[in-house]
Amino acid sequence: MIFLKKLLHSTSEERLKPGTENSPLLRKDLPLPPPQPCIAAATISMANLSLSERPGGRKRRSGFRAENTMIPTLVMLSFILVVSGVAATHYDYENQDKWGGSCNTGEKQSPLNFRTVFPSSFPPLIFKNYGLINITLEIDDHHLKANLVPLSPNRPHLLGGGLNGKYVLDSFHFHWGKNNEEGSEHRLLNCNFAGEMHFVHYNQKYRDVTEASNNTDGLAVLAVWLEAAVDDTEDDGESLLDDNNDASSDNDHAASTNFWLHMLVPNRPFVNHIPRQTFLRHLFPQNTRSFYKYKGSLTTPLCSETVVWTVFRDPVVAPRRLLYFLRSLRSPPGHGRLISRNFRDIQHQGNRRVYFSDISDRHFAQCSNEVLRK
Repeated sequence: MIFLKKLLHSTSEERLKPGTENSPLLRKDLPLPPPQPCIAAATISMANLSLSERPGGRKRRSGFRAENTMIPTLVMLSFILVVSGVAATHYDYENQDKWGGSCNTGEKQSPLNFRTVFPSSFPPLIFKNYGLINITLEIDDHHLKANLVPLSPNRPHLLGGGLNGKYVLDSFHFHWGKNNEEGSEHRLLNCNFAGEMHFVHYNQKYRDVTEASNNTDGLAVLAVWLEAAVDDTEDDGESLLDDNNDASSDNDHAASTNFWLHMLVPNRPFVNHIPRQTFLRHLFPQNTRSFYKYKGSLTTPLCSETVVWTVFRDPVVAPRRLLYFLRSLRSPPGHGRLISRNFRDIQHQGNRRVYFSDISDRHFAQCSNEVLRK
């Protein structure tokens, strides 16, 4: 057993090195947040639920063909403010009908409400160097973003899951709402989650995200739903960690996820470029085999339709401390406008198909605001 302080501040050989795959665990007997009473199970059947378009919605061109098993890569960049060489900072989430570019004219816009899905076989996602890394947090006019401290050649990268090649992690960021009944960009059977994380990757053959965003195989973004915790443990950061390096059980992984999400919240008033450490793999759900995938767009202006979304079926539990922190942020930091809602409205699906990766599983998820069953 080692103390948390020893993990985060030690300079000895016992300290985990950025980019390693070693995974510290909280004690196995550490209590987890109890289930949220208002959360209801939501099940969704494969390819036999109808999707009704909003009144006046236009027909869209179809997306991936059902027989595709290796989807051409690019998975969404929803949140970076500079894409395709264009800085898109002057827009308002309360007036989305005034957004420019393809936002109100495109045919493959995001996000979507997942109602009809088609099973498809994909190889598993492979996470490389998704261990302990150094990051800095910053806030712009609309979002909170975590930038990776350069780790080349050990920068985290992604393979598999239908991607054609190696995709390098650039950054990750958050979407949230005013309360637990909203915040996620994607929905499941009309149900919102309290928030959503996006992990932005770019194809290694391009120089950076900006160059990659101009190419159809440029981007790969993984999305994780945030489910609001009922309450948080009184963990002050002094809890013991197990030196077992394998988060083998769901409870172990959930406890570690809770811990690392806690650690993203500063203990002092927010200023840009706050240094932090985080364990990347434990910001994802334990099960990364089950995910939704479809062709879509950026969810900020100019809403370029050059991305494929990968949204994990299983949410992670977000500590109340993290959600309170996000809802208290102002732009610019410390003063100015409160950022209380930074998610885009649901878009028309049209004839596009949403694929589900786990053909052996009848997928199940939880949501926060509606009882939904087959």
